[in-house]
Amino acid sequence: FVRNFVHYVGAILCLSSGVSMLLDTMDSIQPDLFVSLLQNILLDALPTVVGRVERKTTVVGFGLLVASPRFQNSPSYAALTTPVLLQVTSILMDAAVKDSKAQADQAQADDEDLDSLEIDDSGYQASFARLATLGDAKIDPCPQFTDAAAGLAQALKPAQSVVASSQLPAEARQFLSTLLQS
Repeated sequence: FVRNFVHYVGAILCLSSGVSMLLDTMDSIQPDLFVSLLQNILLDALPTVVGRVERKTTVVGFGLLVASPRFQNSPSYAALTTPVLLQVTSILMDAAVKDSKAQADQAQADDEDLDSLEIDDSGYQASFARLATLGDAKIDPCPQFTDAAAGLAQALKPAQSVVASSQLPAEARQFLSTLLQS
């Protein structure tokens, strides 16, 4: 659930006014609700996102979040810049590991689907089969980017000074600097 929620938040952030919409909506429910959600749930769950499109959406979405002026102008959000950038860069740097995990998760999901299809009620089987085939449809909320690294570089271009002044470890800072130079 949490992995899919992270992907969902990343997809919303990829929309043209997604950052403002998400922050406005969350803050209208409770002030600093998204800060709490980001700090206590989303940051820890960012590296669990698997799948090429899901990873790209998450990396680009959270890159757009960090680069947004609203995020940088709010002290409570700005304090989370380094942790978000660290998690996003770790996703990109560990891409090969995530790909192998995605294949294992897909194989396990296929096994679970086969087990659940053995129910005798044909009405349920037909409905489940329709839902199962719809569940595999991949919608890319940021098709303008070919890969996650290019998308992150484009998202962070307006916030290069923020990236340069962040307290990232040397390896992550070098990785992001290389991305932003290309």
